[in-house]
Amino acid sequence: MAYKRKYSKGEKITSLDELMKQEFVYFHDKILNYGFFGSWQIRLVQFYIQKGMLFYAERSENVKKDRGEM
Repeated sequence: MAYKRKYSKGEKITSLDELMKQEFVYFHDKILNYGFFGSWQIRLVQFYIQKGMLFYAERSENVKKDRGEM
C-alpha cells in the first residue's frame, strides 16, 4: 500500500496574519505545526514570507476518505 500524505502543498502565504491562522504550514517541503513556527521571531517570519518560503498545508481529500475521517 502506497503512503498517502495527509496534507498537500498549497498556495504561498503572503502575510503574518494568514500564517497565524494556520495550524500546519509547508516550509522547505516539510509540514510544520503551529507550536513550532509560532515561536519564530517576527523578523524571521517576515523574511520567509517575503522570499515565498511558506505555503498553506491543505488537507488531502483522499486521505480523509481512506481513514474514515470527516
